[in-house]
Amino acid sequence: MTIDICVVFKMDTPFAGAISLLSTLPYPYREGGDSSRGRLYFDSTGPKFIITASSTEVERCIAAMSASPIVYEAYVANFEFFKD
Repeated sequence: MTIDICVVFKMDTPFAGAISLLSTLPYPYREGGDSSRGRLYFDSTGPKFIITASSTEVERCIAAMSASPIVYEAYVANFEFFKD
């Protein structure tokens, strides 16, 4: 089973910098996010990506992303909740 993880970068992070960090991990990723955090959150943060990881790798992936100073937040995606 796989789980989608949203990785949200800080506002001043260039797109290329985000790609560079994501490319160091063994997980497939794509540009995008979820809407569970709302529009103000979306507008006040930088590039957003979705990483697909196995259920056994979720915590390790989130920890690896959260350790980077250019990452605002990493969390399990919730595509069923629409805040705005």
